[in-house]
Amino acid sequence: MGYSPYYQAIPVESELFRRLQVDRKLECVLFHLYPRGARPLDLLQDGQEELEEDVDFLAERSKLFRSREEVEQTLADLIHLVDRACLDAYPGLMGRVVFIEKTLDQIEDRLKERVEPDRLAQAVKPGDWLFSCDSQFSPYKPGGFGGFGIVSPARVRTVSAILENVEPGSIFDSEAEDYLIEDLQSLKTLYREAAELGEAILVD
Repeated sequence: MGYSPYYQAIPVESELFRRLQVDRKLECVLFHLYPRGARPLDLLQDGQEELEEDVDFLAERSKLFRSREEVEQTLADLIHLVDRACLDAYPGLMGRVVFIEKTLDQIEDRLKERVEPDRLAQAVKPGDWLFSCDSQFSPYKPGGFGGFGIVSPARVRTVSAILENVEPGSIFDSEAEDYLIEDLQSLKTLYREAAELGEAILVD
């Protein structure tokens, strides 16, 4: 688990979520642009020049697209869908995101030590992780550059309930492990907000 995932809330009733479920090209473009900045849904944050480079890359490297124009149209559709999701959703959707840089395994291990086994069993199967996904839009296909994991609204609520009585500062050393406290608090806040709004969470 020593990797660096993004966790981004997304409304399941949005057209963006629905289209990502059925449109492999749309998912491919979002997946490629996703890790570019602090807010994965802010597709224009790096500027037009960087977007042009991304379009060129996908047109040349992804087998899903037959032309550069097809990538451009998919990107335009994606930007529109993200804008609509942000307008229609509860304010702050774009900011409901957490980036965890190579600390997730430490957080998971400590939670398993401190949270009652019966509580963890509600969301964690043997060998599984509390912050893992329970579905994905589509299986990996060569040329598509991977795909998103999804934490369903039901799992979001379950994990949020487990974390509700967990005080991050009580399970990590306040001085030596302050970075772990901050990361767990960020996850706890994200899951709580997403649970209150009935949102799923995308994971890359």
